Amino acid sequence: MSRTYSVLLEVLIHILFWGLTSWLILSSFSIESIEYTIDQGVERMQIVRNPEIIHKLVVTLILSALLFYGNAFSILRFYHAGKVRKMLFSSLLIIAGIFGLQSLAIRTFPFFNGPALHNQVNWAILAFYFIVSTGYALGRIVWQATLDQKSLLLEKKQAELNALRLQLQPHFLFNALNNLLAMVDQQRNPALAGAIDQLSHLLRHVVDTQNPIVVSQEIDFIRNYIQIQLLRYAEKEVNFDLQVLGTNDQQLVEPGIFIPFVENAFKHGTEPETRSSISALFDLRNINQIFFRISNPNFRHGSSGNGTGLNDIRRRLELLYPDQYILDIEENEEYIVKLTICTHEGNHR
Repeated sequence: MSRTYSVLLEVLIHILFWGLTSWLILSSFSIESIEYTIDQGVERMQIVRNPEIIHKLVVTLILSALLFYGNAFSILRFYHAGKVRKMLFSSLLIIAGIFGLQSLAIRTFPFFNGPALHNQVNWAILAFYFIVSTGYALGRIVWQATLDQKSLLLEKKQAELNALRLQLQPHFLFNALNNLLAMVDQQRNPALAGAIDQLSHLLRHVVDTQNPIVVSQEIDFIRNYIQIQLLRYAEKEVNFDLQVLGTNDQQLVEPGIFIPFVENAFKHGTEPETRSSISALFDLRNINQIFFRISNPNFRHGSSGNGTGLNDIRRRLELLYPDQYILDIEENEEYIVKLTICTHEGNHR
C-alpha cells in the first residue's frame, strides 16, 4: 500500500466518521417536539426541529473537531518524544481552551439565549470525541510500532542475507592468498610476504567472525588494516597514530563497526605526494562504554560524497545499538568522527 493511498484512505475515513456522527447528533438532539396526526384514518408523525438548537449543536461539533485533532496531535507528538508529562499537560490545556471558546460562543452568538441545550448533552458530545480522539492517537501509535517492527525484521533478514553473500565470496580469495604466500620467497621479499600474510589474517577475520567479539580483537584487526593501507604510500608520507587507553577485555563489540571510519580517513585524509597525519583513539577505561575518535585532514572539504556509506553506517548502528550510541561528525579543515557505544551487559542485542 503506497503512502499516498494510505493518506487518502485515512482522509476518507475521517470524512465518513464526521459525516455520520454529526448527522446522528444533529438528527437526535435537535428535536423540539414530535406531533402525531390522524388523517383519514392514517396516523402520521411530524418531527419539529428547533433551528437555534441546531446552531448550538453545530458550534459544539466545531469545538469537538478542535478538541479531537488538538488532543490527537498532542498525544502523537509528545508520546513519540517520550514526554508523557508534556502530553498530559498539553491535553489539559486543550480541554481548558475548548471550555474557554465555548464560554466565548455563549456570550457572542444570540441563538445561545434561545432554547437551552442540556449541559449534559453538550459535555457528553465533547467527552465522546475526546475519548475517540485518544483512542485514535493510541491506535496510530500501536499501528506505527507494528509497521516499524515488521520493517526492522525485513531489514534484519536482508542484512543477514547480504552478510551470507559476503561470507561466501571471500573464501576463494582466502585460498588464493594462501597459495600466493606459499609462492613468495620470504627471504628475498619479506615485505610482500608480510603484506600477504596480514591480508590473509584480515580476510580470515572478515570470513570467520560473525558474533560480537572482544574489542581488543577488533583493534588488532584495525592495526593490520592500517599496515596494509600504509603500503600504498611512500615512507613517512602518511603518519597514522593509533592510541588505546585502557585494557578492558570484557567489552564486546560488533565486528567491523569501526573500520568504515578508518577507511574514510585514508580515502579522504590523504593526497598523493603530500604529507598527512591521521590519529585514532580508543578509550576503554569505562567498562560500560567504548569511545572511538578518529581525525584526518579534510582534503575533500566542500566536495560531495565525503565519507563512504555514512548513511549505511548510521543505519547499522541503529540496528545494532538502538538508543545506545552517539555518533558525532565534524567537517571543517579536519574531518573528525566521535563514536560512543554503550556496552554494559544486557544492552547489546
